[in-house]
Amino acid sequence: MKLPYKKLIDDEKDSDLNRIQANIMQALQTATANLLDDAVLLSGVSLVAATATLVAHKLGRVPQGFLVAGASASANIWQSPSGAPQTYLKLLTTQDVIVNLIVF
Repeated sequence: MKLPYKKLIDDEKDSDLNRIQANIMQALQTATANLLDDAVLLSGVSLVAATATLVAHKLGRVPQGFLVAGASASANIWQSPSGAPQTYLKLLTTQDVIVNLIVF
């Protein structure tokens, strides 16, 4: 996912401003490069309290992490260190919840 960025001021006479804007653009592109390019959105994932849930992430590689993009209730969600990270996230939660996950 590339963040849109355009120069706020295009002034050929102000080389310092142009250099600052170019550096900002490069830093943003570097910071976001490949982080979310192949992210997967998993909608309606049902998690049950005190039960490890295996969630197929469909990335084809070990994920770097996940974000909760929406939840039906307030719950703490974390990944168990065991499992098969190449294929599945093994998630635990403090209470029953249905979530949308962005896995990257």
